[in-house]
Amino acid sequence: MPKSTVGLYGITIAKVGLGQVTAVAIFKRLHAAEEWLRWLAAEERALLVRKTPKLKRRLRAVDATTVSEPGSTGADWRLHYSIDLTNLQCDFFQLTDVHGGETWRRVPVEAGDVVLGDRVYANPPGVAHVVQAGADVLVRLNPHTLPLYDSAGARVNVLAAVRGLKVGQHLDLPTWVKTTAGELTAGRLVVLRRSAARSRFRIGAAAARCRLPGTP
Repeated sequence: MPKSTVGLYGITIAKVGLGQVTAVAIFKRLHAAEEWLRWLAAEERALLVRKTPKLKRRLRAVDATTVSEPGSTGADWRLHYSIDLTNLQCDFFQLTDVHGGETWRRVPVEAGDVVLGDRVYANPPGVAHVVQAGADVLVRLNPHTLPLYDSAGARVNVLAAVRGLKVGQHLDLPTWVKTTAGELTAGRLVVLRRSAARSRFRIGAAAARCRLPGTP
């Protein structure tokens, strides 16, 4: 957190009558607040899920976000991280400049892990990194960066495979990913057909998140 932001918190605390706290004091308290923040995350998980499922495998969500320095007109840094979904604890993070690409290859993986990622992580090198460690992946498909193949090595036409699905129907198709070395890694293509209204809602929500303030 930038020190200028910490200073604003100090001013706000004084304005609401909670006391006089300097930016340096707040900064030091935040540095010492790891266990408190861990407790907050655990309590938040308890509110969302009354009973934590007993999993034999570690379920991890991998993502990244950009960070802008004060006065910057764009992104300056990229924070890569992994969260254990059973306790909402961060089990890995790495800070790079804005040119540091999002990839599973940054993340240490242990045997038995199940690693989740958005479509930016859908590529053969990333999948190979996870699978070679004895773990599995669950990733939103980008057919351009992660082509799928059948058992004979022929390219799967994803659109043709799902075209006949009715709303509410799903497809569970055995497929393979071809690594850069030409080896085939077994997997599954899982597709659920949504209604047109639901799809329009999701597209609109995604557009709203990407729209810049002040634009129509």
